[in-house]
Amino acid sequence: MYIAGEAVGALLQILIGDKLGRTRFMQLACVLVTIGATIQTASMNIGMMLASRVISGVAVGYVFFQLL
Repeated sequence: MYIAGEAVGALLQILIGDKLGRTRFMQLACVLVTIGATIQTASMNIGMMLASRVISGVAVGYVFFQLL
């Protein structure tokens, strides 16, 4: 799920990154990583864990492909 989230994040960063600019886009990615990590820590079932992995994966995809 994490890798799938990264792939989605890499594709979305093309659309969102141009509109927000690099600084705002990186701030958004940091907020998403924090939200994903918080949900992972507090997850009570497998559904919460999978959702948080997707959120974190999207954010890492944002950051990684923004820096390339």
